[in-house]
Amino acid sequence: MMITSLAGQAVTRVSFEYGIRLVFDDRSWVVIEEKFDLTQGGQTWSVDPEIIDDNSPRVLFVLHDILVDGRYSDEGGLWLRFEKGTLVTVPPSWDYEAWSMGLAATGSMLVSGPGGGGVACFGD
Repeated sequence: MMITSLAGQAVTRVSFEYGIRLVFDDRSWVVIEEKFDLTQGGQTWSVDPEIIDDNSPRVLFVLHDILVDGRYSDEGGLWLRFEKGTLVTVPPSWDYEAWSMGLAATGSMLVSGPGGGGVACFGD
């Protein structure tokens, strides 16, 4: 499923918390709690939100970049593609919520359910 309300939004903040949080121009946000792949310039790195290591700073590639395409699968995977070529790929988690998202334009929240159980939508 396409996430149209985030298209054209720039990432204004990246923070490392219990997961990695991306905040966009319109105050929408994405929190990634599952290990994910970040691809930039033909190279792919594995980033674990629970561990700060040499790959963690690479998440800053998306800071001030514009999201051109955001999608999620029925199983709960997430893909975020940015204008400068960075791709964030989050697989579903079998143990907990891999990611969650708050959409300012609609006031809704999306949550990737554990066990590949799909994506729940709360709000409009």
